[in-house]
Amino acid sequence: MNFPEDFAESERGNTWLLGDNDNHYILIGLNVCNNDIEASHYLEISMVPDNYPGFTIETISIYNEELKKFIQDRYAGWAVRKWNLPFDAPVDEVGEIKEEDEL
Repeated sequence: MNFPEDFAESERGNTWLLGDNDNHYILIGLNVCNNDIEASHYLEISMVPDNYPGFTIETISIYNEELKKFIQDRYAGWAVRKWNLPFDAPVDEVGEIKEEDEL
């Protein structure tokens, strides 16, 4: 996937999760299929300062239903700072990601 020469993004229109210990998970929509009939493409940024490497950036191709399960499995308990995915945020009453079996 090629990025336009003037590619610039922020949290507006994208998704940003916050975990403990200054951990961050960011998804930037590159080519999102809202009705999930084909895989969507995202730029995925993960920052976990206590790990090595402390951050990773990669492009992913995933169906949104699979992405929802992935987020619930991996980021349960993380706070949602911004949510701009084509499905409702699976959060509890304080805005933290719930595990799939808690829905």
